[in-house]
Amino acid sequence: MPKTPFSCDAIETMWATLTELDQPEAIKVATRFQTKQPAAMMYLMAMDDCIEDPSRKGQMLELGMLIFSLFDEAYPKMVAVTPEELDALDDANMDKMDDPNVFAARLDSYNQGDLLGFLIELLAPEAPESSEQKAADMGLQMLSLKTVLDAFDR
Repeated sequence: MPKTPFSCDAIETMWATLTELDQPEAIKVATRFQTKQPAAMMYLMAMDDCIEDPSRKGQMLELGMLIFSLFDEAYPKMVAVTPEELDALDDANMDKMDDPNVFAARLDSYNQGDLLGFLIELLAPEAPESSEQKAADMGLQMLSLKTVLDAFDR
């Protein structure tokens, strides 16, 4: 059953908190993420390795830490997702990505729509990327982050 949607305020507050962490504090959050949700963290790290644009490297882990931190704070006893669950969700999301209109239309009815919208804004702050590779990188990032979000929101 989906969890309670996060408010825009909660999302923005958590993002502000995470962006202000010094390196030792950020390492603590990353370690907690790795300890409590190892499959999700490894999935995002593997997807990040597929990103070709150097300016986008590392964003998956940063944004994954936002997703994890929100859910970990609200649901500290959340069950760890498995690689198999992530693979199944990844496949389902990939099928939806074949039609961008379907993906965009579902954003309005998506349980964690505010969080997904926030992630999209962080990934695409300006006009669409100029190169096909940059657009492909952004699409992979959105798909991967939504997959982890879907896994946590169950």
